[in-house]
Amino acid sequence: ILLLDEVVGHMRENVVLPDESALTVCDRPRPTQREGYRPFAPGPDLIPPMASFGQGYRFAVTGLLHNEKGFGADNPQMSHDLLQRLHDKVERRADDLNLAELEEVDDAEIVVVAYGSTARSALRAVRDARAQGIRAGLMRPITLWPFPVASLHKAKNARSFVVAEMNLGQLVYEVQRLVCARAQVTQVNRAGGELITPAEILAGIKEAAAWR
Repeated sequence: ILLLDEVVGHMRENVVLPDESALTVCDRPRPTQREGYRPFAPGPDLIPPMASFGQGYRFAVTGLLHNEKGFGADNPQMSHDLLQRLHDKVERRADDLNLAELEEVDDAEIVVVAYGSTARSALRAVRDARAQGIRAGLMRPITLWPFPVASLHKAKNARSFVVAEMNLGQLVYEVQRLVCARAQVTQVNRAGGELITPAEILAGIKEAAAWR
């Protein structure tokens, strides 16, 4: 699931494209026979071999819960098995999928957690806080599930987390769950559609810095 950000989508800035030789193309497994083909029968890695359209394989594509042939079925066990496989497929690769960007977290006492365009404001707020003698850092989750827990735990000195979101509070509950009692968690929210400013996040950082 891609979380698309309208603010980032309308920005103009330089993009550095990697050299083609640095890219690795990973093809999905392909089926080897048409007879008895089941398009959603998982292999050992839980990923079904995927036929290309137009190569003589027949299968149904639907957004419904479905059986291994791709057809929907009113079967609770089938639905459970499908959802369990999709879940396990991701969980098995959590270490590869977990992505986050960290700034100044090694010695940070206060860590701002922000994603999307809000992270731009958060980075400026962190730099302003540093300039004022507050040891602040930033964690920008790139994947929200599985949540990049290891990145969060790299902020070993953090006694407070400030979660900045353009809503009334969603990611904050995941951060609260993961840091439990070892740190305080506060929120900076705006739900009117305008971007949260660095000054607003800096105010949240200063509020957290005042806690003892």
